[in-house]
Amino acid sequence: MVCIFHALTVLLFLSVISGIDVFRTSLNNFSKSIGQTSSWHVLLNGTAPHFVPATTSCFVVENSRYLLNSNGFQIGHWGSVLTKILGSLDKSVSSSSHVLLQRVCVLFTDSVASGKRLRSVEETAALSEYMISTFGVLKVLTGLDFELVRSGPEKNSLTTTCYEDNTLFVDAGSFPTDDRWIGRLASSVPKVMSEHFKCNQSTTDDILIYNRQGSRRIVNERDISRVLQGKGLTTKIITPNELSPLEQICEMTKKRKMIITPHGGHQGTFLFKREGVAVVVVSPNSALLECYRFFAKRSDPWYSIRAERAWSCPDLCSSNQHAFFDPSCDDGSKCKRLARREDIDVSLAAVERIAAMHFGSERRRS
Repeated sequence: MVCIFHALTVLLFLSVISGIDVFRTSLNNFSKSIGQTSSWHVLLNGTAPHFVPATTSCFVVENSRYLLNSNGFQIGHWGSVLTKILGSLDKSVSSSSHVLLQRVCVLFTDSVASGKRLRSVEETAALSEYMISTFGVLKVLTGLDFELVRSGPEKNSLTTTCYEDNTLFVDAGSFPTDDRWIGRLASSVPKVMSEHFKCNQSTTDDILIYNRQGSRRIVNERDISRVLQGKGLTTKIITPNELSPLEQICEMTKKRKMIITPHGGHQGTFLFKREGVAVVVVSPNSALLECYRFFAKRSDPWYSIRAERAWSCPDLCSSNQHAFFDPSCDDGSKCKRLARREDIDVSLAAVERIAAMHFGSERRRS
């Protein structure tokens, strides 16, 4: 009898130890799947829907603090996230192994930001008309429902709904270094905007001067327009502030010859740009600013202007010999910080060189 009692006690002890090991293994696996973050408490409160794992794919956005700046939601960094989502889904939606996929969940994490800061990013993003609009466009493009999963049990549900084979980690702090993300989905945006969002893609202007308000504003936009009109090119001047997010995307899909714009987060909309439309990015005199080159196809004409210099950018603009000309300051963080606060008086001689460079080669091709 005593032997039986001891045997039962040993079995009970072993089962408890085994249960702890299973729990630890599950916790470790979950830690790997969600990524390391200092804000584990973001997974602990809210209301969660019930997901069927086979129908749900998750994008975990790391370094999400970059999605919030002093002006609110950061469109440029959100555009960077979207390039990675679109590039991944371009393969998924055409794969027979993803025929059950119905929903895409986007979750924010950050290993540096506090829990309070991360919740602020989530709240700003959830209220952002730009995020809502881009999710709407992606839904039509892919046939999938997109949802920002905020702090709470929705994130807890990752333990049972998002596994490593259908979870992708994307970095909000990095930008594409090539154009391989561009596929069928990105190429079909103009058609989607026309058919589903009533975007009138007929234009009467050759060139859009896509200016901005606040820092890095082009102050001589009218002079640029007069120079171009003198060459027989019609122009239109607008800023993103005048347009709704869907109207901004619509402008990017129109059949123009060229877009001239200062460097800034408004270029996040360029990932929806119609293929073949040339882009001229103007940097302040203090420093060359770039990161959006591969929001467009490598084959799309892309130019850079800084001070009196103007050059073509088949790859990154900074890889060109014309990019840097002040050894005491070029490519320095101090000068880049200064440049981000500058307005831009664009060199008209540089604009004329770009026009000759682009439209001269265009005539030769025709």
